[in-house]
Amino acid sequence: MNLTLLDLSSNSLTGTIPADLCAGQKLQWVILKDNQLTGAIPQGLGSCQSLTKLRLSNNNLNGSIPSGLLGLPNLTMVEIQQNQVTGPLPSGIIDSPLLSYLDFSSNSLTSSLPQSIGNLPSIMTFFIANNHFDGPIPPQICDMPALNRLDLSGNNFSGNYDINRFVLVVMMETSIALCICM
Repeated sequence: MNLTLLDLSSNSLTGTIPADLCAGQKLQWVILKDNQLTGAIPQGLGSCQSLTKLRLSNNNLNGSIPSGLLGLPNLTMVEIQQNQVTGPLPSGIIDSPLLSYLDFSSNSLTSSLPQSIGNLPSIMTFFIANNHFDGPIPPQICDMPALNRLDLSGNNFSGNYDINRFVLVVMMETSIALCICM
């Protein structure tokens, strides 16, 4: 199959995402957002070297984020917000050189953020609001050179943090709190 873009967004699709969705290693964009899909995100997507954009938001997906997904060499965007995904962030998150947009908001993700989070060279948008992350916010989070939108609200972070490193911007129309590193 020579399919490079799959967009089935904003339908009423049910069922699970096929395990072999990226079997041909040519698929670059997978857009399945705003449906009623269930089940886990296929582990095979974590080895889909051709993948650049993955948009799975607003479904009923569960399970964990596939290992290897955030280490894919061409991945630039991942949207998995508003699902029921659980577990920690995959350890490969620091291996994503082109990743510029990540939104895992409104899931049930857990654990603390690794200090190596500051090693994401291209990340501009990092949203993990409304999960169950805990522990201190690593100061390295503001070491991401391209970061301009950060939302950590609605988690269980604790400890002391130099608030002077952030400027809080509140978008009134959507009630989303965004922090921008200075």
